[in-house]
Amino acid sequence: MKLRFIPALLAFFSAYFPLTLILLIKDFDPATQRLAHPWPLGIVFGLGLLSCIVLVAAIRRYEKGGVFVTVTKATYRSADMFSYSMPYVLGFLGFRLDDWRTVLSAGIFMTMLFIVSYRTHHMFVNPVLALFGYGLYDANFKNSAGAERQGFLISRYPLNIGSQCRVEAISHALYVVSDATDPGGAT
Repeated sequence: MKLRFIPALLAFFSAYFPLTLILLIKDFDPATQRLAHPWPLGIVFGLGLLSCIVLVAAIRRYEKGGVFVTVTKATYRSADMFSYSMPYVLGFLGFRLDDWRTVLSAGIFMTMLFIVSYRTHHMFVNPVLALFGYGLYDANFKNSAGAERQGFLISRYPLNIGSQCRVEAISHALYVVSDATDPGGAT
């Protein structure tokens, strides 16, 4: 099962929603009290906001199902979200929406980032998910029958070896966690 294209695109786009806020601030003209490019930024802002809402709602929906597993290995990967910081630098450089070469170059760059993120499932190393309290773990886990799997777990709970949780598959290597307890019994 591969993550579908549209949900992956929304997840990727939501990760850069804060960049649209930076671009909105930079595009604001204090003399006229207006945006210099209201239509393109309005569309990008609206799509970004919508993608954030849809992403969080979808993750929360996945938290309602799944099977119980025991974590046998867990490595916290949310610190990798700083790999998303490079495109944010665009917002602070001389990025101009009225220069088609700059816009085209940024579009090509973001398209390449999306393709890499889509193929590696790293669109879920997402600062927006982190803002909502989710972390990403590279983990191994066993189900009640003893079958072991490896994958990335999106979780609002800290995960350690021995944690018991319920997981729902989003794709062949990506899962959403709910109802996690640590080995000591705390939730």
